[in-house]
Amino acid sequence: MRDRSPEALPTTDAAALRRYATGRGIIDYVASLTDAQAMSVAALVSGASERLWDGGQGL
Repeated sequence: MRDRSPEALPTTDAAALRRYATGRGIIDYVASLTDAQAMSVAALVSGASERLWDGGQGL
């Protein structure tokens, strides 16, 4: 998109575009989670899960 329609982007700075792309990837990942998966990920990242090795089962 940077090559075809640079006017559609907020910036053409490569570092800034990389940050935007990373943020978009995270948002897309979180949006694709089911409620149960989101609760599992939340427990893992908050440290509420006592058995971290079982964390992937909810995903």
